[in-house]
Amino acid sequence: MLGGLLLLAVGCGGDGGHNADVMVVGEVRTMNPAAPVAEAMVILAGKILYVGNVDDARAAYRARLEINLAPEQMAMPGLVDSHVHMLEGGLLQLGCPVEEPKTQEELFTALAGCIDDKPRREWFVGNGWPTSLFGERGPRKEELDALISDRPAVIYSEDGHSSWVNSAALDIADIGPQTEDPPNGRIERYEGTDEPSGTLRESAMDLVDEHIPPRRPQEYREALAIAQRMLHETGITLIQDAYVTPRFLEAYSNAARSGALTMKVVAAQATRPRGPASQVDELVALRDRFAHGHLTASTAKIFLDGVLEARTAALLEPYTGRDERGTLNWDDELLAEVATGLDAAGFQIHMHAIGDHAARQGLDTLDAVREANGASDGRHQMAHLELVDPAEIARFAELDVFANFQPFWMFRDNSIAEIEPLNGPERSARLYSIRSFEEAGARIVAGSDWTVSTPNPFLAI
Repeated sequence: MLGGLLLLAVGCGGDGGHNADVMVVGEVRTMNPAAPVAEAMVILAGKILYVGNVDDARAAYRARLEINLAPEQMAMPGLVDSHVHMLEGGLLQLGCPVEEPKTQEELFTALAGCIDDKPRREWFVGNGWPTSLFGERGPRKEELDALISDRPAVIYSEDGHSSWVNSAALDIADIGPQTEDPPNGRIERYEGTDEPSGTLRESAMDLVDEHIPPRRPQEYREALAIAQRMLHETGITLIQDAYVTPRFLEAYSNAARSGALTMKVVAAQATRPRGPASQVDELVALRDRFAHGHLTASTAKIFLDGVLEARTAALLEPYTGRDERGTLNWDDELLAEVATGLDAAGFQIHMHAIGDHAARQGLDTLDAVREANGASDGRHQMAHLELVDPAEIARFAELDVFANFQPFWMFRDNSIAEIEPLNGPERSARLYSIRSFEEAGARIVAGSDWTVSTPNPFLAI
């Protein structure tokens, strides 16, 4: 990893016999237990030729540029973020991203500042409100109306599973007391009435989102440049973008063909829980059309459920004190058919599973996929795994399903405190059981899920 370090060019390298582009001299961390630290690294045409002793490097190679790392610096392999939303994160940076407000007042002040400072657009779009700052019905439309009422506004929650909209946005989307909740979604309403209160959950967000004007190609280019720079600065060189629509995929592909895509990107193409099984053919066509250079599109994203905070995560037992267990997004039969088709077509399957019922459904599905197609090196994975039945953990190793965790979430912050009353003490005590997965022999990978939380992997480590 060189991005994010201060690089000092000090003239030509040694006078060895083989030509090279760059020689890095200083503390080189290899991540190889047999030889964890080296003194030099030699690079030619983007490939590492040699890692080892500096005298041997200078004797063997003649580098056009030698970079001496300062004593407090080091070089290390590039990091992989296995679950991130890079392009979406860049687009949200163009709007009004609010960084971890601690109170409603901080949130409202930050939004007011954006409204005053940002260029005026037809819609005002922001993100970052914590669900923990509001009651179970979420923020209300009149609170947003007080900040902006002259145009439609939508502010996404920090977890991306809820949106807060003003009256103008509800009017444009024709959402009123007569509007029914869509499948796998919920329109929050004032207590005792059918009147929408201003918060939309899960698929209900689409009712407003479909009215937001599409992004222009220049916006995608600007967003990608911003997001790539942010991730490169933390040492990330390869990502899996965990939810990519056809429009996002086209933007990535254009960047790959123009040379603007400097990050290696594995795009997880969006699937539709109410779409036909033939959607696999659509994903194959998109993969073949848009994959290029640093971009591959051979992963498919499946949302099995929602999130605990909004009570849309699917649980085996009811939420504490309630007669509700959340909902599974997919019918078992359709899910098995789509997943089997994806595996047969060479796709890696990337499942979102927050609740223990969702995790069980995902494992049962991948078991059926293996039964139908045989074992493969698909490296299918399940992301988040906030709450998993202990009896299911061993199945991850048995089925060779990768456990994709977000380690930054594994401490008791306001978000955890918010969901403890919904889980009860026993379930709350076993959230994010990463050690249990490790002891069971499961293969573990890590991601940030930025913009939900920081993209900086060192804070998670």
